[in-house]
Amino acid sequence: MLKNKFDSEAGFGIIQVLATLVIASVAIAGLFVTSYYVRQKATENYHTRVAILHATEVLEKIRWFNRNNEGPVDVTHIPGLAGNVVIENRDNHNLMGIIQNPHVSYGQVDLMVAPYCIYDAVTVEVTWIEGAEDSYGETDNKRRSVVLREDYYRRADIGGE
Repeated sequence: MLKNKFDSEAGFGIIQVLATLVIASVAIAGLFVTSYYVRQKATENYHTRVAILHATEVLEKIRWFNRNNEGPVDVTHIPGLAGNVVIENRDNHNLMGIIQNPHVSYGQVDLMVAPYCIYDAVTVEVTWIEGAEDSYGETDNKRRSVVLREDYYRRADIGGE
């Protein structure tokens, strides 16, 4: 009778408890790694969106200064097209980007539109160094850039018209 009482006791053994702890630890570690990765990607996407906004601002300035569409796009007289920009300001530490001088390709022809309609292709590039510090204190400096292009169409001067 006493022997049956000891044999019928059910419960958790030390092996079962240790196995449960290992499984729970691996699951929690996976959650932390995933949340860290998601935070890094969200920050990188935020920096990309800010860089796109800066490049769009430059293209809008060019459009404004050339709004009369009286000839080739002129970017030489427009102030503030190139230089340093703030991508992010966190804890009084600025992540800086650089806007390169806009590149203009003059006199492009798009035969799908019309042979008498030419355009100037303006390209703006914003670059920055993504300095994400990982959990071990190491910095992964990745060079990131955004390039936007806008075409400014104008009527070609067809000799004598």
